[in-house]
Order: sequence, then structure tokens, then C-alpha cells
Amino acid sequence: MENISRKTILIVDDEEPITDAYRCMLKQEFSGFDIFCFNEFDEAEKFIKKNLAKIAIALFDWRLDNNRLSRDLALQIRNTDVEKRVAILLLTGTPIDLFPEKTLALYDSVIIKPVERPVLIARIKEILKI
Repeated sequence: MENISRKTILIVDDEEPITDAYRCMLKQEFSGFDIFCFNEFDEAEKFIKKNLAKIAIALFDWRLDNNRLSRDLALQIRNTDVEKRVAILLLTGTPIDLFPEKTLALYDSVIIKPVERPVLIARIKEILKI
């Protein structure tokens, strides 16, 4: 079996300034990782299908372009990555108590926006156990 290095951080948010900010927050702390950002659901979906084995963690906003939801991307990952090797972090401005439990179960963790750099970095390190 091929040993695939999971050294990719995927960031998906429909607002480019947000994905740029997350990339800046993470690039120094996680310099050994490739960071890919997408602002469109379809582009993120294509990336996931092609690169799932390389993704260590995916950071998703809840509501994406054209009123599509990150839940659908998370479901694709969970349905394909049955060993749950890809961690999924939800970054949202929506209060957590408004999410159904079944939806929250798709994510390894949730951070309520606005996201502070130390909190984001600590949570990723905790999830990835680094």
C-alpha cells in the first residue's frame, strides 16, 4: 500500500478576504503543509475528489456560494473517507445550537466567528495531534 503524506490544509469560504486571512494565519505555523483555498463550492468539490488522500484537515465556512452548504462537502468526505482520516473544522457565524446534531456530527470541531488566530492554530494542532 502506498504511503501518502497527509500534508494539505484545505480552506473553503465564499469570501476571498476570509480565505486569504486564514491562509496568512496558518502559513507560518504550518509551514510543512500545503494550503489550498477555494471560494467556490464546485472548485472545492473537484479538489476534494482529486486530492482526498492528501488532505489532513478541511476548514469550511457553513454557507458557501450560491447558497450551498459545507455540509455537502463534509458528507462527501465522510462517505469516501470511511476511516475518518480527514479532519473537518467548521468555521461559522451561526450559533451552534441552531445546527441539528446529525449535521454537527460531520465535523470534528466548530469555531464560532470571528476566528482569532491563537484559537484557530490551537484547535488545528489539537485535532491533528501535533
